[in-house]
Amino acid sequence: MIPTIGSRARLAVTAGQFGRVVAVFPRAIYVRFAGAVGVVAITSIDAPSGPLHMRVTELPKACVGDTVVWHGDSLLVGVHRLGIPAQEWAPTPVDQLIERRATAVRVLRDVLGTTRMLDLDGRPWNVRGDLRRHGLRMAIAHLAGRGAGLTPAGDDCAGGILFVTALLREAGLSTWSSSALVELASGHASHEIAVAFLVEAARGECIEPLHELLGSSALGDRREAAHTMCILDRIGHTSGRDMAFGMLVGLELADVIAGDWRVDRDHVNSASHSPTYTATMR
Repeated sequence: MIPTIGSRARLAVTAGQFGRVVAVFPRAIYVRFAGAVGVVAITSIDAPSGPLHMRVTELPKACVGDTVVWHGDSLLVGVHRLGIPAQEWAPTPVDQLIERRATAVRVLRDVLGTTRMLDLDGRPWNVRGDLRRHGLRMAIAHLAGRGAGLTPAGDDCAGGILFVTALLREAGLSTWSSSALVELASGHASHEIAVAFLVEAARGECIEPLHELLGSSALGDRREAAHTMCILDRIGHTSGRDMAFGMLVGLELADVIAGDWRVDRDHVNSASHSPTYTATMR
């Protein structure tokens, strides 16, 4: 396995220069850097590539509160020096996603199960029904910070929805813009690690296996999709599966989400142009 670094992780490291460890786990050290990007995950080499991941052959020992400093081609994590990977990871694009959406939905339903619902707070949550009733903005808010895991199940599902909506927009669908999706993700009421990954999902980038699952599903390759789903099932508490489920819901209800974007946009524009009345005291 070759060490890699995501483009946003490289930007955070080189622009922020100085950071501090905010969380430590067996396969990842999370560092908050100064600047707009914020959190980066320094991970073991067996973790998947992703926009915020810096994968290294050996994780250093670190504690919450340790300082992290950028020195050209390396990072100083506490007293340990880490080489910054030369190879930058970039996801493989999915061609003709709009035209192949129905195929992707069919394969994902087969791999995930058509009746699956999200387990939030020990009870099933009907994400599809919530999206139809309340629209994307409220549905994402209802998922915020709910469920088990470092990145809670609700956040992972929201990430899958935002991720595939961003890619459909890139493919030419008239739906929520990247800036609007990033605004939704940035205001998400969860902890900073979850929000950092949500913002990248809203830009159309997530961990590599989710990109691979979407690609194989769009090509109708059920065997490869099932293999990638096994990889995702080993990520987090249920993070991989919850992201995949959110991606399926985003594909299934892409037209609903696109229609909701037009309603939400018109509502926001109307509110911003409404007259303001000032009472005059006499």
